[in-house]
Amino acid sequence: MLRTTIRDIIASFSHAVEEKTGRPFIDFKWPNKLIYFHLINQRADIYYQTRKLNQKEGNYEDYTEVLPCVAMQEIDVVECPCAPASGCTFMRSVTPLPKYIGGAPTAVTTLTGFERYNFVDWTMFKHRINNRISASNKGLLYTLKTIGNERWLYTYITNDTKARSVMIAGVPIDPMEIALYPICGEGKKETCNLLDLNFIIEKRLISTLFDTTFKKLITINGATRYGDTKNDDRNAESSPDTRT
Repeated sequence: MLRTTIRDIIASFSHAVEEKTGRPFIDFKWPNKLIYFHLINQRADIYYQTRKLNQKEGNYEDYTEVLPCVAMQEIDVVECPCAPASGCTFMRSVTPLPKYIGGAPTAVTTLTGFERYNFVDWTMFKHRINNRISASNKGLLYTLKTIGNERWLYTYITNDTKARSVMIAGVPIDPMEIALYPICGEGKKETCNLLDLNFIIEKRLISTLFDTTFKKLITINGATRYGDTKNDDRNAESSPDTRT
């Protein structure tokens, strides 16, 4: 497993493009944000396919990253602000979850990691917690709910457990979301330079990552005439440069 930085993976990608095309990378005029966007999305596709192949072959090497302390808060099950409260409550994550490959984390556990929450689909959650079988409605249960573009974690409150924090493991699409995620509800992390954050990839997958990213950039964005030469993150496609 190669643990590098976003800055270094973009630099390595630029060298690979020069070797592939025989052209100076600056000719393509692709800003760093655009390159990073396609790198993480292509990596997500590769990871998804690789995980399926690994499991088929009995190789369970994973790409999981852990959030050790995700803060939860008790809220009423009626989340509409203009409706009266029901008096029944859930625990909901204080902050929406990062976006994960497959759409969900691979595990939600207690902070020790010894006890695992069982996933129940949101549409079945009410039926599960009202189950007459004690073993079904008293266990550690969690569900996920999408509101707008954000996905939230909910855990069911039993007589025994009101977890104010849980541990979450999963394979994120964007590692930046993991690096900046607030731990224990302390607020969003700050970093001096986002390009210095970690970028993790298996060495054997780098060539595939660069090839698919290059093809996607060429297909969708082409080699623009003008780029972000002022490093102002201007989109050269939607806001053409008037410089000659």
